[in-house]
Order: sequence, then C-alpha cells, then structure tokens
Amino acid sequence: MPDDSRPEPRPPRRPITWLFNLGLLTYLICVLGFEMLLEPEEMPSVPLDRFFESAPVLTVVGVSLFVIAAFTFAVVITLAFWNRFLTDVFKVRSINAAEAVALNLVIAIFFAPA
Repeated sequence: MPDDSRPEPRPPRRPITWLFNLGLLTYLICVLGFEMLLEPEEMPSVPLDRFFESAPVLTVVGVSLFVIAAFTFAVVITLAFWNRFLTDVFKVRSINAAEAVALNLVIAIFFAPA
C-alpha cells in the first residue's frame, strides 16, 4: 500500500538575482518618472499637457500603452518576487499570473491616492 501522507516535493526555486533587483529598480524609476510627468509639485500645469496640446490622440495612445506595459511589468515582478522570495521566507504557496494580476489590482485600489 503506497504511503500518500508525504507532501509532494517542491520544484526548485530560482533565486533573487542582481538582474531581478535591477528590474525592480528600473520599474521604480519608470513609475516615479511617469508620476513626475503627471503630478508636478511647483508648476501650474503638468509636462504632459504640452504633448497633449500638440498631439492629443498620440498622447492618449502613448499613455495608454505605457500604463498597460507598466501594469504588465508589475505583474511579472510581483509573480517573480512572490514565487522566488515570499514562498521560502513565509512558507506560503506559489501564485499564478491571474493571482498576481488580482494582487496588483487590490494593492492599486487600497493604496492609490484619493
């Protein structure tokens, strides 16, 4: 009679690397740069207004593509960070891409500026 009480072995995990950390830093710089374009601190208008005045359709398409790319990159980073780091430190289960999307949406909803 086979012994089914043993847990299944975990697949080998890829460790956090310097390239992964560089990706996180690049994402942070892109998000902060995009925030600077949209929310100036001491200017009467945002720098993106100049682009919008000269080419509104191109600006909307460009901003939309940037938001989609940034969100996709955030999902990839969340998925990699969760599965490479959190599963070992806190002994939680791995997540898939759909769960990483949901996690990013929940974080965006709860921590977005009002």
